[in-house]
Amino acid sequence: MPTLVHACRAILALALCSLAVPALAAGYPDRPITFIVPTTPGGAGDTVCRELAESMAKKLGQPIIVENKPGAGGIIGSKLAAKAAPDGYTIVLGIDSALAVSPYLLGALPYHPKRDFAPIGQIGTVQFMLVAAPGSGIDSTAALIARAKAAPGRIPYASGGTGSVHQLAMEIFEKDAGIKLEHIPYKAAPQGFADLMGDHVSVMFIAVGTGLPAAASGRVRALGYAGTHAKDGMQPLSKTVPGFSFESWFGLFAPRGTPAPVVARLSSALKAALQDPAVASKFITAGVEPTWSSPATLEHRLARDIDTYHGLLAKLQANAG
Repeated sequence: MPTLVHACRAILALALCSLAVPALAAGYPDRPITFIVPTTPGGAGDTVCRELAESMAKKLGQPIIVENKPGAGGIIGSKLAAKAAPDGYTIVLGIDSALAVSPYLLGALPYHPKRDFAPIGQIGTVQFMLVAAPGSGIDSTAALIARAKAAPGRIPYASGGTGSVHQLAMEIFEKDAGIKLEHIPYKAAPQGFADLMGDHVSVMFIAVGTGLPAAASGRVRALGYAGTHAKDGMQPLSKTVPGFSFESWFGLFAPRGTPAPVVARLSSALKAALQDPAVASKFITAGVEPTWSSPATLEHRLARDIDTYHGLLAKLQANAG
């Protein structure tokens, strides 16, 4: 008899859960949503998230509160989101470095990129440029390579932390150029960029939206664009380093277990926001190309990038050894 009672209770619990999900979705959202941004204020990720939050809030009928939780290359904020209740009221900016690169570079993480997050959709791709400190004496990619070959491991470069996209871009650049620099990781990219402008480090990969204004005002020297073609008056780095290119992506994620109808509602609001010309214009100014994708497409891209970057970084470390 106790076994039968337990079985009945289990069946009843499952039935109640199946009824609760449609009810939750039907009334969603009925209170403010928290949007975790795992970077410091002022960067490209923070800028586009605040634009998205404002636009999506109008479409969802509830405020979206943006909370910056920087640190450890995006890991701290990502962890908070992974451990949040899967009810659609906590969403997070997913950065490819924190989800696809850090698991290899840092080993055990406080979350599993594929098991702990439910993709909502891709936000866009980030274009990068290579810049040098104003007093570094480095005025071209060729000059950087020549100096690095003359003094291997002696030229310091800044990044937004170990496992950040800035480090990944430079790791790939070093491999393709046949050089070795000195990695100086910062808590966040804006701090490293500030030290670059102050001549405390020599070079850095930075988002175009951040780097171009600084280059135009003479606070840094633009060495080249990390894409495959000329952009904003910059030659592609591939002109000097054949085959080199790099871009990063942002996506929107919820904790795994968030009901599918809620994810679909968020994805629809995200897509509509990215189609707004005003939002798209501000994205482009920030150096982010607005590019929406479905949850399934983003999930596939994350899985593919994990495999790609892990294989690439394994080769880089093997060659370094």
